[in-house]
Amino acid sequence: MPSAAGGPKENKYVLPSELASYYAQGSTVVYYQHKARRKDPFYARQLEELLEGDDFSNATGLALKFEKVSQRYYMFVIQPSHRDTVDEAVSGLLSTDWSRHFRLL
Repeated sequence: MPSAAGGPKENKYVLPSELASYYAQGSTVVYYQHKARRKDPFYARQLEELLEGDDFSNATGLALKFEKVSQRYYMFVIQPSHRDTVDEAVSGLLSTDWSRHFRLL
């Protein structure tokens, strides 16, 4: 996965090491990503590659795409103990009128 580490715009991005730090503290992490000129599988692969790293043992992922106006993704790096809660919250969101705007990748 490309990284902005050390680049001039590094402060505009969350780095994998920052995500790993929060995950190591026991947090489920949600990060936001604008859609560029790439297809959805590119973003799904980025999340999969992140989760394959040693820093995210036992983590599972989930990706929500916001499809209205400016397309963006909400990527979840989920602690095993939080999986049911996250699934319930996302299912709840998708069972409302918000489902017109979001879809699971």
